Amino acid sequence: MGDTVKKTVTDNGDGTETVVTKTVTAVTPVTNSLQLLYHGWPSVCTAEENGTTYVFAVASGNRYRHVDPFGETWLYRGTVNQNGTVTWGDRIIINKNENYRDNRDAGITYLGNGQLVLTYFQQAIGIYKSTTNSSYYQWKESLTEEQVDHIYATWDAIPQEKQNAISFVRYSNDFGASWSEPQEVPVSTPHGVSLLANGDLLYVGRRSPASNTAADGIYAYKGVIARNGEGDITSIAWSLLSKLEYPEGYGYDGENGYSVLKFGEPHAVELANGRILCLTRAEGTGDETYVLPERFSMTSCYSDDGGKTWSQWKPLGFAGSPPHLMELAKDVVLLTYARRDTVKGVFYRISYDGGLTWSEETALSPASASGDMGYPMTALISRDGYTYQLVTVYYGYNTVTRVNSILYTTWTLSPVSNE
Repeated sequence: MGDTVKKTVTDNGDGTETVVTKTVTAVTPVTNSLQLLYHGWPSVCTAEENGTTYVFAVASGNRYRHVDPFGETWLYRGTVNQNGTVTWGDRIIINKNENYRDNRDAGITYLGNGQLVLTYFQQAIGIYKSTTNSSYYQWKESLTEEQVDHIYATWDAIPQEKQNAISFVRYSNDFGASWSEPQEVPVSTPHGVSLLANGDLLYVGRRSPASNTAADGIYAYKGVIARNGEGDITSIAWSLLSKLEYPEGYGYDGENGYSVLKFGEPHAVELANGRILCLTRAEGTGDETYVLPERFSMTSCYSDDGGKTWSQWKPLGFAGSPPHLMELAKDVVLLTYARRDTVKGVFYRISYDGGLTWSEETALSPASASGDMGYPMTALISRDGYTYQLVTVYYGYNTVTRVNSILYTTWTLSPVSNE
């Protein structure tokens, strides 16, 4: 995919205009002939040091397809020039593939002072042994029988209690050059943790029923960071804040699976007014008491007591998922997401009331021919008053290399004001 530049001007009906300028480019052009070229589920953050803006994009690389046991966590570090153009350096492999455990859904958050927090998870081994779901066993098609036998033997040597889905957190004190040892955490979500105003971390994610059916659900955890005398992170202590209960009648039925719809892949942020806003992916059709627009959509709730209690889930009423949230100004929240229905692509909406209502959607990517795409996350490159220069990273089909790559859109949003 070459660079695509497009400018959109929208009349807001109140004497103001919203101007969006977009440049769409590939982060991960593939130049070799290896089979393991698939990339997916990225996250992004930015940092500024000594007048230079850095972009950190993480994703699952070294893959053959959407579901396989080969994934690794790859980090791309870039710098931004005065024109907003990102120049990417060589990739860094944070998590190599060991014992054929697939590293998926990397999230990354910048804390300041060169400190980054990385989240990711490994799928339950049983997923890849499926003989009934083709999307789970197709990874074997390119391998010999001896290779498959070797992978199975490697899995069989892993203790049974370690074969379930596992979520991890790692941190870096040097802009991603080195990383701590992995720490297991109870939940996972694609875009990771959020930084709270008091310096703690908020991790709202889902526990996998593959590891504990009875505990299935979305949970909020607080992370308290310990630092040494030089200010470097030395550990993160996690404690449970609450469980975000599913709507009555929904969720996981231990005998029959999901009753009508399932929730997962949430993202939560603390707003300037102290409220924590959370959106999550919702799959299913709902019923007359909880109507969803289509099987790939979102629902929201909020907490006004630091994540201890939450409002009822409210369907947003439009297609697309999973969510990423970012507060641009007081009560002005940017939502980026992807659609996989009759329309396929990456979009954004803006809320001017702290996430209670949302604007019409605007596209951030070209239309996609495949639904195997999305998971956008947005980070701030620079701000000039109410004009924001942004970068949105996602994955999708690269028409040049003909594989799923990590793509990004650099764009300018102006004006954004709630005054």
